Order: sequence, then structure tokens, then C-alpha cells
Amino acid sequence: SLDRVEVLRGAHSALFGTDAMASVVQLVTKRAQRPNLVASLEAGSYDTRRGALSAGTAPGRWDVSGHASRYETSNRVANNDFRNTTLSGNGGVRLTDSSTLRFVGRGEIGHAGSPGATAFGRPDLDAFYDRQLVVGGVTLDQQRGPWQQRATYALSASYAESTNLLVDPPYTPAFEGR
Repeated sequence: SLDRVEVLRGAHSALFGTDAMASVVQLVTKRAQRPNLVASLEAGSYDTRRGALSAGTAPGRWDVSGHASRYETSNRVANNDFRNTTLSGNGGVRLTDSSTLRFVGRGEIGHAGSPGATAFGRPDLDAFYDRQLVVGGVTLDQQRGPWQQRATYALSASYAESTNLLVDPPYTPAFEGR
């Protein structure tokens, strides 16, 4: 269930990165009060499969949760397969009645086939796109009367490679050699 809804408009949304250009609606869920475990499995046409596992607990001053999921499908045309694996974790500790320390992390590995135009020719059978993403952050929150102070350190690392072996060598986007 929801703990609160935060709405940021205009320039304040820049706190959430370049993908949040105009505004952000953040839904903050309540922390687990007792141990929980949720698992799901799904399957469908075009070799589509999805599985997920989530667990969390909050013993006393600590709370921790984790999530793992896998999604894959081959879609309708050749070389249009898609695979994605995501792992995430969230843990925190209440240092005092008015301050908390929290860690959030997420990792993602994805692969997508790129069939190209299929209406007027054969699909491209060797083109694909691979991506790995890791995001992590640590936040210290402190409430002093009506004032809230927050210090956050976050780090994001991303790797992407677009490959079409018949046409070009693999391409990895880079900025200043990174």
C-alpha cells in the first residue's frame, strides 16, 4: 500500500535525472512490517516467459527487501527475441528516532534482437542490442522539527552495444573515451 505520493514539477524534476524533463510523480510504498515472500511465473505465446521473486522483512530498526525478475520472448518475426534480467535491493536502518540511513541498488542485463524492416524484405538475422546497467545510492535522512535534511550519494554505470555483423563492426556509444 502507498505511504505517500510526491509530485515535482518543472526544474525540480531534474533531481531524478535526464529522463524526468518536465515533472515526476513518485509513489512511495510503506515499508514491510513482517517478513514477506512473493513469487510469480507466467508463460504465453511466442515463447514468452516471465518469473519474479521478491522478499522483504523489517526486524526492529532494520528493513531489507530484494527482487529478482527475468523476462524473455521470441516475438513474431525472426531475430526479434528479447531477454531481460533485473536484480534490485533496498535496505535501511533507523539510526535514531529522527534519522535513517538507506541503500538502494539495481542491476539490469538486457538483450534485444533487431530484425530491421520486415514488411518488404527478410529480417536481419544477426543484428542485436545488448545493455547492462548498474545503479546504486546511499541516503541519510534527518527530520528536525518541520525541517527535513537529506544527503544522497548515487552512482550509475551503463554499457550498451549495438551489433550488426553483416554491415558494421559492433558499436559502443562513448563520451570522452568512456
